[in-house]
Amino acid sequence: PAVRAVREHWPAAGLVAVCKPYVADTLAGSPWFDRTVLFDKAGPRHRRFCAVAATLRQLRTDTAVLFPNSLRAAALARAGGC
Repeated sequence: PAVRAVREHWPAAGLVAVCKPYVADTLAGSPWFDRTVLFDKAGPRHRRFCAVAATLRQLRTDTAVLFPNSLRAAALARAGGC
């Protein structure tokens, strides 16, 4: 419900889901996100913290809505420019 509400309130916004690889299949085909960026702290280099933060900066993200109660999620959003 929360993501749907964000999408309905800001229909023109580009919503990017940053999630672990095992969650990506759950989001596949959903109408709420325009893009999915995979984050895996122990995975391939392009899925680790610095690479994902760089991707978020390249996408020019300006706001983050954090669903996990996690310092790592907040730090990643901040490093990504949110």
